[in-house]
Amino acid sequence: MAKPLRFLAVLALPLLAAAALALDDKLVTLARSKDASDRIDAALGLAKDGSDEAFKLFVRLLDDDDVMVRDNAIVACDHVTKPELVAKLLPRASSGKTFERWNMAEALGRTKCAAALPALRKLALEDRDAEVRRAALWALDGFTENLDAHAIAVEAMKSTDPTVRATAVWAVGRVRAKGAAAVVEAALADPDDRVRAVAVYRYRWLDKVAFESRLLGLSADSSPRVRAACAEAAWSLQTAPCIDVLIALLGDPDLRTAALAHRCLRQAARKSLDRDTQVWKSWWGGARDTWKPKSNADMNWFWDDKYATKAEVYGAQLNSRRLVIVLDISAPQALKKRAEEETRWDEIRGKVMTAIGNLESDVEVNVVLADDDVRTVFKEPRALDATSRQRIATMLADVRPHGGCDLWGAMRAALDQPGVDSVLLVSYAERDAGDLRHKDRVREAIERRAESSRAVIHTVFLTSKRAESGDSLDSGLMWSISNSTLGRARMRTFE
Repeated sequence: MAKPLRFLAVLALPLLAAAALALDDKLVTLARSKDASDRIDAALGLAKDGSDEAFKLFVRLLDDDDVMVRDNAIVACDHVTKPELVAKLLPRASSGKTFERWNMAEALGRTKCAAALPALRKLALEDRDAEVRRAALWALDGFTENLDAHAIAVEAMKSTDPTVRATAVWAVGRVRAKGAAAVVEAALADPDDRVRAVAVYRYRWLDKVAFESRLLGLSADSSPRVRAACAEAAWSLQTAPCIDVLIALLGDPDLRTAALAHRCLRQAARKSLDRDTQVWKSWWGGARDTWKPKSNADMNWFWDDKYATKAEVYGAQLNSRRLVIVLDISAPQALKKRAEEETRWDEIRGKVMTAIGNLESDVEVNVVLADDDVRTVFKEPRALDATSRQRIATMLADVRPHGGCDLWGAMRAALDQPGVDSVLLVSYAERDAGDLRHKDRVREAIERRAESSRAVIHTVFLTSKRAESGDSLDSGLMWSISNSTLGRARMRTFE
């Protein structure tokens, strides 16, 4: 009997192996569920599974009618790394729908697989829509030191669209392949100040020695956007020549640049000195010889002094020449404050109008309102004359909070405003409207767009005592957006 038993055992081995590799029935059930939350849960598991059977179900989630299901499937592409599976995604990059190509650019970038690069190249260089081209360039971020990815970004720098060139410089600086420093250095002479500003910051991370030797000259650029980028890059290094430049920028005619240089100095020196060039020169005269750069970890000093500006909203000070204020007007804003007749929106509108009243008349401002839709007061920021102030006041008075919040759509509208240097975002950050809602996708999209415009983003996170324990993700999103752009993050907790 021994031989037949051994024979049966050998025969059973392939069956056991097949059983071990079979797709989890639970995943199949979740992927086919009518409940969107089940399909969201299925996306990550299917992507990690890696089998052909799982991938067939996974691809369906990329086309799901629910935005959050699609978003989670795109994020899960981090785990789709097999070249043969990535190859099956490539035809999707040729969709006739712009938004689908935009989504697929990110999905392919998340795979970090070389098989995705031909499709990303076509999207970055040939797509008819500039937003898709930029998305494909942003997607190169995961291809560190890849020469093919580098070549795509270098080619895109020939674009006639300055927003695409700025994104291409960003991509070159992020890929960091051989020769990247020379390419980014050449972009320092681009005729568009957005491109030059991005090049300043990226150059600092590619060749610190060469950057430091050029910093003084770069900080004399005619564009305040470029000078502000110099201040940020100088703060990241904090060497003695960088402190020299920061002190010089304290007297910059651009409010945002001078305020940023001041915040950088306060944090670097751990000194609460006011924004006075002579005071800082005096301090530096005694500190320069023994100066050693400090860590940027302790941000407790990183704020403006009390003389910086009277225009502030919940402690976020609005030092700006071209400002966009983004206001969440979703349903929670209609709630009344505890034991008061005033609603949350009434309070926020009052704070914003007071701040606008304290801004100088030559400051240019626009307001973006976000509920299920996104709208702006003006087509682009306008100087605050009497007519502009009245127009803003009238529009805010007519607001009736309702619905969800298209956070990404509102921030995209703000950062696309011509010449914007600062954005104030006041929001619950719930992202329950619009075509982009996953926290990581929204965060990356906003931060990358901000870097391409070199705008600072101040955030005021709205919450309530009841929600505080469960809103850590939304709070983290708002803090990340602010910190990554050297803005100020604040929180308003309603009772």
